[in-house]
Amino acid sequence: MSQHEQGFDPTLGSLPPAPEIVALTPPVPPSSGHMQVGQRQATLASPPPPTGCRTCAATPTDTFTFREVAGGFFTWKMKTTEGTFCGPCAQSLGRAAQSRTATTGWFGFLAAVINLGVIPMNAVGLRRAAALPANPNSSSLDPGSSFFKRPGAFVMLAVFGLLGFVAVSAATDSTKTIDRMNVGECFADPGLGEITTVEELACDEPHELEVFHRGTLMGFSSFPAEDVMFDVTDAGCIEAFAGYVGTSYENSSFYFSVISPTSLSWRQGDRDYICLLTPASGSTVGSARDSGR
Repeated sequence: MSQHEQGFDPTLGSLPPAPEIVALTPPVPPSSGHMQVGQRQATLASPPPPTGCRTCAATPTDTFTFREVAGGFFTWKMKTTEGTFCGPCAQSLGRAAQSRTATTGWFGFLAAVINLGVIPMNAVGLRRAAALPANPNSSSLDPGSSFFKRPGAFVMLAVFGLLGFVAVSAATDSTKTIDRMNVGECFADPGLGEITTVEELACDEPHELEVFHRGTLMGFSSFPAEDVMFDVTDAGCIEAFAGYVGTSYENSSFYFSVISPTSLSWRQGDRDYICLLTPASGSTVGSARDSGR
């Protein structure tokens, strides 16, 4: 093969320069919000979150969470509505949730306890919703009537009223079981026979009985005979009489009576007896402690 056929030019005296070889790097597809170009990296900005109401796209908005409880005897469940809403939409959703939880959240002890926390939190959210100015050009949800004009409010008020009545009744109940009678307390006369409860009275009001001693029957392996029971309890009460009243039993204007165990309460472990001051007749006013009467 001749030099001409190989591309040799005798007038130049040398071979032509070889063409420059350029390596092309294939483009790297963007991923995870980034695009790579050669050895440089650029970050693509995420689109801004929506600022309009989730229901009607109106502004201004705020973030709200409303909950409602549905209780049963042994179970309960909670539904949550949360998101970015305008004032009217938040009021519409919040008032509906508040009314439902005030109606269905009282069935079952655990549900009622949870509901006592849910209702105030919903109320705070409704207050915030009412403070947001409404947009007259929006298609917001109708807030509807206020919570206190809805059925749930009447149910809630009835529940609170019942709880208040029970609490007041418990606080003002003057009935006590005899095992809770304490020295220095005064009571109405329950009468003779077997008793389990007595009515407590203030000692500065007319009363028939005042506890001045509580004792324990010791050394008996079985329920004692009636006369033995009387002898032991009477001796214990007389011994404690002067230390409480301030004078001996013989010189006092008071008598005493005794509440002692019955055969039934004895089998249940009762060993206590209670010594009670009582006036000669009728009732008395004021405590006999250290009175010297």
